[in-house]
Amino acid sequence: QECYEQLVTLLGKEILQQDGMIDKAAMADRIFGNPQILEQVNAIIHPAVKQYILEQINYEKKAQNAAFYRSSIADRRTLR
Repeated sequence: QECYEQLVTLLGKEILQQDGMIDKAAMADRIFGNPQILEQVNAIIHPAVKQYILEQINYEKKAQNAAFYRSSIADRRTLR
């Protein structure tokens, strides 16, 4: 939700479909034609994705899902 609001603020309501969902094609048109906007979008999305991944790793670790945890150790090192 936090990314959604930031993206709509940055890119404008023109990227929204009538149901309020982001129109990926409209968003792509705005982003990929402008390196500065692409950088701003990455600054919004990448930290949130990183946080989500780390939270999922911690959740699985606490749930003692050994297979998931072992497979994510290498990925976790690259996320730091």
